Amino acid sequence: MKNWPNTIQALRKRKDDVRFERFQKEEEERRKIDLEEARYQAAVKQEILGKANKQIYETNDRVKSFQSALLLSDALQEREAQVEIAKKKKEIQAMIEERWGEIEKENMRAYDEREIEKAKIEEEKLKVAQKILKDQHDQAKLKHIKRLQEQKIEGEIIKIKAQEALVREK
Repeated sequence: MKNWPNTIQALRKRKDDVRFERFQKEEEERRKIDLEEARYQAAVKQEILGKANKQIYETNDRVKSFQSALLLSDALQEREAQVEIAKKKKEIQAMIEERWGEIEKENMRAYDEREIEKAKIEEEKLKVAQKILKDQHDQAKLKHIKRLQEQKIEGEIIKIKAQEALVREK
């Protein structure tokens, strides 16, 4: 009977064991939380002590003068750096302007060359057109002269025929 699991005493003992285990787990969790809280409180205390020490340290006149000297030194170095940067910017800007001027000159030269080439092509076209017009004019002139000559010859033929016709009529 002692080892039977379903007796009243066995059930009571099992409940007590479960309660004791739960109590142990909760106690262990509480201890962990307390330990973490203690660490956190120690860190906060250390931080507060650090801030207080820093304030005491910084209120010292020698430290104040040293801090202001450091600040002045940093400001002077920053100003020198700004001056250097300004010089570099001016140099770079001058280089950019110079290069831009060269590019512009090159573009103008190329444009002038294209314009000269266009002018030559236009001049050639004009010469060809003038030659064609001159040839057409010469051909028209020759045709006109030929027509006039043919008309003159025709007129003389008609004149001769008219004279022959007059002679015949007489």
